[in-house]
Amino acid sequence: MATLTASENPVGVWGGNHIIHIEWDADGNAAGLYLTDIQGATIIRNEVLIDGDPDAGTSSGGIGLNVEVGHTYYLSVRQDVATIFATLIVTVIDLEARAIAQAAAAASLTHKLNPPQMIYNLSIKAGIDSGRIRFKTVQPTIPLVRAIAPDGKEVGSVVPLLGGLRTDHDVLLGQGLALPQNSEITVKITASGKDPLGRIRETIATSHFTTGTRNARIDFEQIVVRKDGDPAGEGEFTFRFNAGDTDDPAGPDWEEAQYRTNVSDDDPPVTIRERIDIRRATRTLWIGARGLDDDWGDELVVAPDGPDPGTGWASDDYMD
Repeated sequence: MATLTASENPVGVWGGNHIIHIEWDADGNAAGLYLTDIQGATIIRNEVLIDGDPDAGTSSGGIGLNVEVGHTYYLSVRQDVATIFATLIVTVIDLEARAIAQAAAAASLTHKLNPPQMIYNLSIKAGIDSGRIRFKTVQPTIPLVRAIAPDGKEVGSVVPLLGGLRTDHDVLLGQGLALPQNSEITVKITASGKDPLGRIRETIATSHFTTGTRNARIDFEQIVVRKDGDPAGEGEFTFRFNAGDTDDPAGPDWEEAQYRTNVSDDDPPVTIRERIDIRRATRTLWIGARGLDDDWGDELVVAPDGPDPGTGWASDDYMD
């Protein structure tokens, strides 16, 4: 019985090439060993005699065959085209590619079973001096959400501890300290989580939004003098109108030009048209009106010059 065997088949090759041993026996018949080398659909080497010689009467033999990744080897033991005693197909497997594919498959499975942290579905609703940030994370977490002004200065941050670990997040920037108005704000979200190997990793996402603008107009429409410091009932008054930030007494103080009038406590109300226009007004404002009479030594009721509500009076040697 004729035989044709390979020392390895299929042949595992870690890149490059490899040598295997081919043994053949034509069962006493004159024959030779023939080879065809094919790579994909391309014939690299047409059928050639690589061992033995039918014309010389050889009937068996053996030879080392150098095989390469990506090739298929067709072997036959025959006497002539019509007289074939045995055939063999040797295939070559790329062990490196297989290992990479197996590793990728394992990583893909691990990724599916334990996906890494990720921030997605990020949306922002801009306000005048605030921004509502909504997003989701793959793993439950307590994120850090920061607001950064165009000059790189951090102008707000939120760590929603009260909500605990969660995957749905809703954060309001500027709730306490207002964000700058009419500014492009960069939002930076940091969410910690675990990678597929269980190691703590931080995931960061950034986005941008532009805050709006709040304008305010204060109209002073009427003056009523309840008491003046002149014996004759004449009041040479100077009135000053101003406004400021209720939450920050040391902050901006908007003041208009002074208003002068002669009016006493027995005169009817005086209609005026004084106005303060404020660009980028703060959320809450204090408004002040102050009257000064240039008489000497008398008392005069005056409005406060600052954020504390109420009325009051003061007097010195020069004015009331």
